[in-house]
Amino acid sequence: MTILLVVHDTPEPALYGLMAAIVSARRQLPLLHLTADYDTGLFPDACQHALRHGGLVTSGLLWLERMTGRSPGAALTPAACAQRAAQEDCVVPIGPSQRDALSVLIPLLEQGGVPYRLWHTLSRQGRLILEDRSGGAALGGEWQPDAFGRWHDSPPHSSPLYSSGGTDKICIALIGSRDDQAAAYPATLAALGDAADALGLALDVLFVPPKTLSPDADPLPATVGGVLLPGGADMGNVSGQLGVARYTLKHGIPTLGLCLGMQTMATAALQQLPALSRANLQEADPDAPVKTFVPLRDPNRYGVHRSGEHEMRLRAGSRLASILGAGNRLRYNHRYQLNPDLLEYLPWCGLMVSATDMAGAIADGIELAGHPFYLGVQGHPELTSAPGAAHPLMVAWLKQTARSGH
Repeated sequence: MTILLVVHDTPEPALYGLMAAIVSARRQLPLLHLTADYDTGLFPDACQHALRHGGLVTSGLLWLERMTGRSPGAALTPAACAQRAAQEDCVVPIGPSQRDALSVLIPLLEQGGVPYRLWHTLSRQGRLILEDRSGGAALGGEWQPDAFGRWHDSPPHSSPLYSSGGTDKICIALIGSRDDQAAAYPATLAALGDAADALGLALDVLFVPPKTLSPDADPLPATVGGVLLPGGADMGNVSGQLGVARYTLKHGIPTLGLCLGMQTMATAALQQLPALSRANLQEADPDAPVKTFVPLRDPNRYGVHRSGEHEMRLRAGSRLASILGAGNRLRYNHRYQLNPDLLEYLPWCGLMVSATDMAGAIADGIELAGHPFYLGVQGHPELTSAPGAAHPLMVAWLKQTARSGH
């Protein structure tokens, strides 16, 4: 048995496990991973990849699921990793935060007589290659990202973003900083690219850091045709997301909200009611007189943190039901839910709960009647998008954006 230790000395969480995932996919080997540690002050969404069966791992482990359909599973200790390596060939990513663990793992491998090889990731003019410094041959080829942060053998595959074919590009505003979306949590941008490919659309992606938005100015240029409000752990983004949601609500701009994005969309709609004008998310504004999203009310069912893949109960006749059909499963990662005490107010602002959890206790989807597309989900469809298999919710929103012609 041989263990391939794929070293990538990069601080970006979105790249952790990337090259190991490529090796895993090409060699058809299992990928194991050790505990990773990132500065969440610098990268709040560094470890926000929700696993299929629950729990969170480093966001860059998304690439394994996208390439192979396999879940990376939970992190292992060096001892558990060495034990698995004694039973089967495997691949293990090694980033800057695994150096101490590596100093423990290698002696364990040597004691157990398990051969190992160290493959180092090198960056050359924006391309990544693997080098076996022990003199052996590493996996050949070069990899580089497309404009959606998806990695391909060089040169990247043909994409509408690189070749518009004479079609005017659609401007999409992704309400997040480029660093967070590309360097920390790559799933949303990659899923946007999958949807664009599925529709053959050429996109210009405008990154709009919500913390930079002024409450006294229009948050978006007139060229924006659609808005994607992503999830995230940084509550400093809420105020800016709310401003954008109010703007797209007023101007009829197709808007899709994911997790935190759904929460700000619902809050923006409820704030249109005079009695709820100062309502806000409890997590972002504990002093708000009315809390739109509150901690999960039924900890016996999901605990205080609902994660993993779960079924939704779709409301018959809703837009969400027409989009998803029988595909009513989403990946979740949240600790707050729409305040049940506010359900009676939703019809007053045109809002409808279009999906709940199977118990009917948690709002898993909301949408606004009479709007071109104002729809949010509490889950993360971006985590189950893949090359050639774009998530239908992302596709439906992008299709409506193209149709609306903003």
